[in-house]
Amino acid sequence: MEYEKILININNGLTGNSEKDVPYLKEQADTYKSHERSKDILRAIGRTLYDILPEDQKVPVASAFYKDSQRMDVLYDEARYLVSTKQYKKATVMMDSLIQLCEDFLEADKESDYFSFKNMYQAFVYQHFFNPTKNFKPTPYDFSDMYIIRGFLYMEERNMEASIQALIKAVRSNPVNIYAYFQLAEAYKLTGDFEEYHNLTRQALSFATTKAEIARCYRNIGFYFIEKENYPDAINMYYLSSDFDKNDAVTSELSFISQKTGDPIGPPDQEDILRTIGEQGIQVGASEPVLGIAAALGKKAYDDRQFDMARYCLGLVYDLTEDSEAKDLLVEIAQLN
Repeated sequence: MEYEKILININNGLTGNSEKDVPYLKEQADTYKSHERSKDILRAIGRTLYDILPEDQKVPVASAFYKDSQRMDVLYDEARYLVSTKQYKKATVMMDSLIQLCEDFLEADKESDYFSFKNMYQAFVYQHFFNPTKNFKPTPYDFSDMYIIRGFLYMEERNMEASIQALIKAVRSNPVNIYAYFQLAEAYKLTGDFEEYHNLTRQALSFATTKAEIARCYRNIGFYFIEKENYPDAINMYYLSSDFDKNDAVTSELSFISQKTGDPIGPPDQEDILRTIGEQGIQVGASEPVLGIAAALGKKAYDDRQFDMARYCLGLVYDLTEDSEAKDLLVEIAQLN
């Protein structure tokens, strides 16, 4: 039987009742496990199974995904531990096993894309910036972060081409994961592609949600200006970054510029920083969409008594703007929950 007809027959057997459909899909998976197109069929069944489950059952089911008879969440935790303890060779073997799950799951179909958003806020930001035309659904694990780790491990091996490909997949898995952009930008910087490093940093700045993230974007842009030997704008960007978050890298880079130019460096006038911002078209602080989405979603979550989401979104708004309304709501949330 043709692959498409098999999927149609399987879908025709669904009742809309998850209590009946879950065991039915597991039976179908067992039926076709030896088929020549088993990989594609089982992937489609797995997606359908995950999609039909109630939201409160998705997390435990995701935790029970297995790879080589071991739970995926346990393998992932162990891989991260190996990376943190610099046992890179062991981590690489384990991550390659996990990445295969990502590859099988993330392939888009005609109706849906699959993304690893960390929360509802990120999903709304994605909708705003990318205007998707297809439905999108969550993956059972944070595949974007898995690809970031794999990209890092390739980077440690000095395999920059493979690192870049893995990190591109990290961005594709979560197009608003700012740390995927940071890592991909770093990979391009190490290959000497400073234009792509700069472009990715600008994209990351659009999604930045903390002062530390904004400051890192400005430092990246400052580094780009150093590479272009545009030292006045580089100096202005490094000082602007310090207005958002202090970092030792700023002192080091300013010292480098001083050595290159032979001139001492002091804080620039505000007019100089504004000139760089205007001439280079640089976003100041968090973007309006980021703040607007966070404020609206935070207030709605508060009204719906979803206090964890409300606390996250309103905390973001207050940290970036010191908005009094956000502060008042956070105080109320602290009293209620």
